[in-house]
Amino acid sequence: EKMLDKIALNIEVEFHNVVVKYCTSSYVSAISCRSLHLVPTDHLFHSSFADYTGPARAAFKAVSVKDLTWCLDAVEPTSGLSATPGPGTGMAPMVARFQPPVVNRCSFAVRLAVRKHPDGPR
Repeated sequence: EKMLDKIALNIEVEFHNVVVKYCTSSYVSAISCRSLHLVPTDHLFHSSFADYTGPARAAFKAVSVKDLTWCLDAVEPTSGLSATPGPGTGMAPMVARFQPPVVNRCSFAVRLAVRKHPDGPR
């Protein structure tokens, strides 16, 4: 168990050009980012091996996201179609009009402190 905890704490994850789309009968929501990077760090947030040791008894991580965009568009009512468009039907819903993005090319970084027992004794 302790070995699996150390592996999970120290996994570095990096994604490029990720797009997630959610379709309903009334809207289409799409979130995309150019890159997402999660890295284990020390207490000063420099890339290093993470562990629950030290005075804070916490593991630290840094997350950086570049060019995050979120679009939310209304779907055109299905007139004259026998099948309802949507996931699993092979038909994509038709967007009536593309709106400006809710979030457009936003980049940010987040620093996390992960405690194994946040309410327990120090």
